[in-house]
Amino acid sequence: MKLEINGIDFHYDSVKALEEITFEVNEGEVLGIIGPNGSGKSTLLRCINRVLEPKIGSVLIDGENISGLDRREIARNIGVVPQSSTIHFPFTVFDIVLMGRTPHLGRLDRETSKDLEIAKNAMTITNTLHLTDRPIDEVSGGERQRVIIARALAQEPKILLLDEPTLHLDINHQLEIIELIKRLARKNRLIAVLVSHDLNLANRYSDRLILLRSGRIFSIGKPEDVVTKENIREVYNIEVDIDHNKKTNSLNVVPISSMDNKL
Repeated sequence: MKLEINGIDFHYDSVKALEEITFEVNEGEVLGIIGPNGSGKSTLLRCINRVLEPKIGSVLIDGENISGLDRREIARNIGVVPQSSTIHFPFTVFDIVLMGRTPHLGRLDRETSKDLEIAKNAMTITNTLHLTDRPIDEVSGGERQRVIIARALAQEPKILLLDEPTLHLDINHQLEIIELIKRLARKNRLIAVLVSHDLNLANRYSDRLILLRSGRIFSIGKPEDVVTKENIREVYNIEVDIDHNKKTNSLNVVPISSMDNKL
């Protein structure tokens, strides 16, 4: 299974937000998207999910252009974990996860025993089954994020789009969530596309990275080829030290100074 993004351009009115975005991702792979604020990361995810309609270009899943799919069909293929989820009613955790089955139901259909089983399985995978009867507004931030991932998994998607899923979480829950995403991609053969501001988490858990600058792909490839001193200086306008952490077998990026402060 493959996700292909072919030559996407997107404009907000007269402002070009994305330009000539082309890449592909295979099943079982985690693709990280990094870049400074305003570089187009979240916009790119919304174009992949067709929440935003690209001016030109296409999104293909296994060679099929999703522009021909309705919203329900897209939701059966793509699960989304947003930066934050506002839930105004104290639904139980199980109710929230079960909402992931909506794309598979007709307008007047009720959930079947199969739907209930799929929701419970998604909760087992994300270690949230013990929260079944808890109101969603009474769980911790890390638990809540696992619940939202469980809801996305209940859709039985081929692709997971995650927009800064560790935002506002403490370091323990950051690792918990990002390791879960990595396991899901490997075990369930999902495609995971992950937006992150954390360069160290992104390069540690991504198989490949895309570095965006001003709506264009500045660099794409393995983390060690993308996260370089030169690239970070050029895109983020900062000096960094980069070394290899033997325990995590990944790069460690340490900011040193802003280029703006140099005389």
